[in-house]
Amino acid sequence: MEVREKLAFGSQRIPPALNEILSVEAAGISEAVLLSTCNRSECYICACDTEQARIYLLGFLARYAGMEIPQLQGMVYCLRGEAAVEHLMRVATGLDSLVLGENEILGQVRRAAELAQSAGATGPILSALFRYAIQAGKRARTETEIGQGKLSVASVVVELAEQTFGGLQEHTALLIGAGKFSAITARALTQAGLHCIMVANRTFEKAEKLAQRLNGTAVHFDRLSESLLQADIVICSTGAPHILLHTSTIEQAQAHRQGRPLLVADLSVPRDADPRIASIPGVTLVNIDDLDRVARNS
Repeated sequence: MEVREKLAFGSQRIPPALNEILSVEAAGISEAVLLSTCNRSECYICACDTEQARIYLLGFLARYAGMEIPQLQGMVYCLRGEAAVEHLMRVATGLDSLVLGENEILGQVRRAAELAQSAGATGPILSALFRYAIQAGKRARTETEIGQGKLSVASVVVELAEQTFGGLQEHTALLIGAGKFSAITARALTQAGLHCIMVANRTFEKAEKLAQRLNGTAVHFDRLSESLLQADIVICSTGAPHILLHTSTIEQAQAHRQGRPLLVADLSVPRDADPRIASIPGVTLVNIDDLDRVARNS
C-alpha cells in the first residue's frame, strides 16, 4: 500500500503522464495506456525495443513515486507480447482482481482506454487490444458465472463489521465520499441490517443525492467531527490525493464516544485515513490490503 499509493494516477494526472511517456524519443514508445485502480498501476505500451522502453518506464515510475529505482525494482512486473495480452484479458474479466469476478474493473479498463484515446496516446494496436479486452470482460460476465459470486469488497467490509459489532441493526455508518464504491458498500451494509447511513462529501449536493438513494442523511464535510460521534463504521472512498481523516480527529471523537468501538474501512488509494489511526484504543482500521487478506481467507 505504501508504494502503490505513491504510484496512483488520478484521472487528471493520466493525460500529462501519457504525454510525458510518449514525448521521450529515446524510449521509443509509440502508444500507451495507464490503468490505475486501488489494486494496481499498470502501463500498457507499444515499442520496438521493449527492453529500452522497460528501463525508461521504470525510471519514470520511480520519479513519479519519489523513489530510487533500486527501491522499486523488485516491486514491479514486466510482461511482453502474448503474456501482456493475456494479462489484460485476465484483468478485464475479473480473474486478476482483489475479489474474483468483481464488476468495477471492467469500467476502469474502459475508462483507461478512453482517457488514453482522448490524450492521443493510443493507435491501432492498443485501441484494438483494449477493445478486445472490454469485449472479453463483457462475455465473461454474460457467458460464465464469474460475476455471480457472493464475495466482493463490500461483502468483506460487511463481514468485518459483523465481526466487530455482531448484528448491525442498531449501528450507523458514515460514508466519506459519494462515489460508486461508497454506494455499493453502503447498500451491502443496509442489506445486512444497518440502522442508519450518513454521507459526507466535499460537494454537498453529491452527498445529498447519494443519501436520498440510500434513505440516509447528508452531512457537511466541515462537520465530520460531529458525525463521528454518531458513527460506528466509517467508509472512506474518495479520489483525494492526501489524508482526509486525521489521527487527531479520531482521538477527539473517541474521547466522547464512551468506549464504543469504531471500524474505519479505507477503500481509497492513495489512503484517506492516516494509518496511525490504527493505534487509537477502540479503533479498527483496515485498508485495501487488509481486505485482500480477508478475502483470500474467506
